[in-house]
Amino acid sequence: MNKERQIKVKNGENGWGVSPCGAICDECPRFPNECIGCKMIKGKVFWTQYIKEEVCAVYDCCVNRKKYVDCGSCEKLPCEKFTADPTLSEAENAANLKKMVSRLKNKKTSSRI
Repeated sequence: MNKERQIKVKNGENGWGVSPCGAICDECPRFPNECIGCKMIKGKVFWTQYIKEEVCAVYDCCVNRKKYVDCGSCEKLPCEKFTADPTLSEAENAANLKKMVSRLKNKKTSSRI
């Protein structure tokens, strides 16, 4: 199986899938050359280096602690763990957060791992 196919299978057959925070990997300019999706790299996304963390706080809470596939089932959505991407402007971060939360809230189902 080639690398692109492996990534697609892991992230979801219907497109690249929705990450736990509601982001869609193939909308990111770093995907798939610099980043293959947080599901594949277990939340160790590139931007955590700027905040001196190993794992994205949303991924850690959602997947590692609560065992959710995504944050869509969490009653606290969005919570303080949804931090701004330090590589984006304030306006870009606000727009992204709005899209991600909407995407998660409008999903038909969200399950545990």
